[in-house]
Amino acid sequence: MSKERLEVIKEVYDIQVMQTFSDRETVPFNLNDIRWLIEQAERVQELENVNRVLKKANVGSERAKERLREWVDELEMENECYREAIERALGESGWGDERNALYRMIGILTKALES
Repeated sequence: MSKERLEVIKEVYDIQVMQTFSDRETVPFNLNDIRWLIEQAERVQELENVNRVLKKANVGSERAKERLREWVDELEMENECYREAIERALGESGWGDERNALYRMIGILTKALES
């Protein structure tokens, strides 16, 4: 129900119905029930607005989750590259001349950090 239509119904209720039946002892329907129905319609409108806001927030949240997943994937790939470089550098340390091995290790690690 549109907000405008609800306002018209409320106006009719508040003005015409109450004036029409205020002097009578018998009313063909329960006026409290009509007031309750109007309140429920107002509540539905409020909840629909809240629902609309929550749906928009959920869309934003899903986008943020997807970006976070992409970022984690990139970090995992980068971490794997560093792990491989460290393993290669450590493998160089066992080959003969320690000074030469140290330079090769530094070169491998430097290259990994630069890429």
